[in-house]
Parts: sequence; C-alpha cells; structure tokens
Amino acid sequence: MGCNISNASPNLELQARPAQQHMRAPPHADLYPWSQKPLAFPNPQANPFPRYGAAVNSIASKEGDIYLMGGLINGETVTGDLWMVEAGTSQLSCYPIATVSEGPGPRVGHASLLVGNAFIVFGGDTQQEDTDVLDDTLYLLNTTSRQWSRASPPGTRPAGRYGHTLNILGSRIYIFGGQVEGTFYNDLIAFDLNALQNPNNQWEFLISNTVGEKSLDMPPARTNHTMISHNDSLLL
Repeated sequence: MGCNISNASPNLELQARPAQQHMRAPPHADLYPWSQKPLAFPNPQANPFPRYGAAVNSIASKEGDIYLMGGLINGETVTGDLWMVEAGTSQLSCYPIATVSEGPGPRVGHASLLVGNAFIVFGGDTQQEDTDVLDDTLYLLNTTSRQWSRASPPGTRPAGRYGHTLNILGSRIYIFGGQVEGTFYNDLIAFDLNALQNPNNQWEFLISNTVGEKSLDMPPARTNHTMISHNDSLLL
C-alpha cells in the first residue's frame, strides 16, 4: 500500500526525530568500546558453540583460564563435556578437556564457580525420564590434576534445581533460588568449603523456601536471576 506523504500530518515529522536520535552513538561509547576476538580451535570440528544453559566461571583464573561445562546444543542435545578458553594469551585458544574421573554428566541450567584451583558445579536439569529426581550432588574439579570429586555430606541437601545462582563469601558457598519444573525457590543454603573434609560438615539451610507465601523481608521465588558477591553481602 502506498503512502501519500504530501497529505500526511506535519506532526509525523516531529514524531520521527526521536527515532533518528537513537542512531547516534551512546554517550561515552569511546570509553567502553566493544571488540570482537575470534577463538582458536584445535580443528574446525572442535567447536563447542553455539550452546545454551552451560556453566561458565564468571571470574577467570589468575592465568586467565575460563571453564565451560555442559549445556544444550542445537536445542536438542544435552551434554556434560568440559572446555577451556585460555584468555590470558594473545590467541584465545579453546579446546576440550579430558578428565581422569567421571564428571557431573549431561545437564543444562546449572551453576558454577572457580575458587582457587577448584571449578565447582551444582544443579542443572538432569532429568531424562519424567520420574527422575534432579541431581543434588556438589561437584569439584581440581583444575591442576583434572580430577572430579563429589561432596556428599551427611544430612539434608538442597533440592536439585536449575536456574539458581552459586556465589561465595569467605569460604562459604551460597545457593539461592532456581526451579524444578513449575516449582520456584527463594531459599538460601550455604556450605563451608574449608570444612570439606570434615565428616560433620553439612549444608546449612539459612532461609527456607516460602512456596505460596509472601514476605516483605525477602525476595520472591525466582529463576534465571543474577546474584553478585560484594564484601560481606549478596546483591540480587
């Protein structure tokens, strides 16, 4: 359908100007420039991307190593493979890592942390059958020996979930939120890594889940959120 510009209201010109302003460079763009850096793979077939719902440490190691584990490939294949990106070199090399013990296994929507030489993974959607219970094991990879270990302390453990966050303050890691199918969480659970070898070390349930309840003192249940550690606080 054609448009008769000559008969159009003069207000249309005024309405179009803000759209043109959006084309301008944002303020201070020169101070925060984006750049694109290609990744170098061992061969064209060894490329882990694209994928969704993988776990990646948000802070690289002191050498600049970034770990990537699991996720959903092509919308149909859930994987449990492990990759590393060497961001501390001029060439961003990305390659798969073979471990000397069995890792967490295929999952999507899990959370991870890099603490010293430990790459830590918890949760994720591990369900293959409708009756499967989600994995509630805490996994730790020694990045030096490339060996996975599992923390299965006595007592109650946080329910397996996905879409949660995993943070650390001091020596304690914290799990918050997430979901299992249509059930959403706003509980807060802690685990002391310094007491990892202590047989009496257990998960600490600091705040219980408030399913169906409303509280002005705590955030509602949620999934796929972001939480930041700062000093002695967790910022949601």
